Amino acid sequence: AIATIPQTIVNVAFTVVMGGVAGPHRRFWLMSRRWSSLGFTNAVVVFAAGQFLGRTDGSFPLNYQVLFIISWLGGLISLYYSSHITLPDQVPVVHEREARAPLRERVAGGWATIRNNPLFGKFIVSQFVFRWGLTFAVPLLPLYWVRTLGLSDSNIGVINTVYNGVLIIAYFSWGRMARRFGIRPV
Repeated sequence: AIATIPQTIVNVAFTVVMGGVAGPHRRFWLMSRRWSSLGFTNAVVVFAAGQFLGRTDGSFPLNYQVLFIISWLGGLISLYYSSHITLPDQVPVVHEREARAPLRERVAGGWATIRNNPLFGKFIVSQFVFRWGLTFAVPLLPLYWVRTLGLSDSNIGVINTVYNGVLIIAYFSWGRMARRFGIRPV
């Protein structure tokens, strides 16, 4: 539960940064492709993980340990490629004097920026609440599925694959709708 707070901040920050990289007209295209590819990867990996755990059920906890090690290696691969993303030089928004200001002043300045840009403030707050709520609740679902419904690891893998498949379709649709109807309505 505690990990969801920094994870949510990173997700919101990633959305804002990638929106700045792609520009206002390609932001939704970039984010829909990013989330679709992430959803596809999750669908395949979670399905395979569920099948692996289902087939190696008798070797608990070793099967989970192997799966966590493989996941960790996948994270290292992601870190490698993420660290090689190069962004064009940006004009710094923060002046040197502001960068050396005490934390309290910088936080107050950030809040002032959000108050002075109400649409951006609404976006940040709504993204934080939505992503925190989603990130907080998602890890509880497998507990419910196992304890209450008695589902196997294989069943949970299939459920997560369907969930990610629906997200893939939704994010492609989201990008198309943004191009067709405009950014604000979408």
